[in-house]
Amino acid sequence: NMPRFPAPGETLFALERGLYPGGKGLNQAVAAARLGAHVTLLGRVAQDPFAGILMAAADAEGIDRSGVVVGATGETGLAVPIVVANGENAIFASPGANLEMTVDNLGPAERITTADIFLTQFETPLDVVTEAIHRASSAGVPVLLNPAPVRPFDIELLRSVDILVLNEVEAGMLAPGLADDEARARALLALGPQSIVLTLGPAGGVWARGETAARFDAPTVEAIDTVGAGDCFCAALAVRLVEGAELGEAVRFAAAAAAISVMRAGAAPSYPMRSTVDARLARK
Repeated sequence: NMPRFPAPGETLFALERGLYPGGKGLNQAVAAARLGAHVTLLGRVAQDPFAGILMAAADAEGIDRSGVVVGATGETGLAVPIVVANGENAIFASPGANLEMTVDNLGPAERITTADIFLTQFETPLDVVTEAIHRASSAGVPVLLNPAPVRPFDIELLRSVDILVLNEVEAGMLAPGLADDEARARALLALGPQSIVLTLGPAGGVWARGETAARFDAPTVEAIDTVGAGDCFCAALAVRLVEGAELGEAVRFAAAAAAISVMRAGAAPSYPMRSTVDARLARK
């Protein structure tokens, strides 16, 4: 937690610091588990103390981590978020073992092909993500992709994606030159996914499916720490879709869960239980 972002060459004292379990995969797994889902986590860590912190966090949430490979070499992924007074953040990440994951590390195909939904992102190598998405899609398992951290990839992959969730920065890289949010959502939809959810922070966002596009609001809250809010949103969206909710309803639920998360410090530790989200929605 910093008073502001440092300028190049500047050293600032932090107001406070904390060591939290995280990473996009674990964040999404924890958020989904707290919202009532049975979660299987796939990934890779190294043999170091950070791996122990991550695995303990998964165990505490009842997450099945039998699909997490412990590599004999390398370092477990690590990120250093800087959070300033209004809750905004910048993150410096060292992926480590995340980028050492291989297709073989995905393990038996059944881990993916028997799931109710497959939720993934880009913190592992693109060939691994691509193979996992194709396994899910070929088995009729819905795929929710959050292409973050965003980087160049084969756009054809989006034809195997059911729900593409991305923020304004990521959307701008995939569909540049469009200032209108609904037009950008429709342009993204034309790339192949069945549905688009474009998140715009406190401004809410836009979802689009077929011929329908609609804006959604974000609950008004006092943001303390926005780190991991997007991961919470993706997990909550996946949970409600598995439960049979329509996309608009699922987006509303996800926005409420993410809003609660930014009112607390940390990523995974800030994620709400299902009862907390339901209670907030019931007040409206």
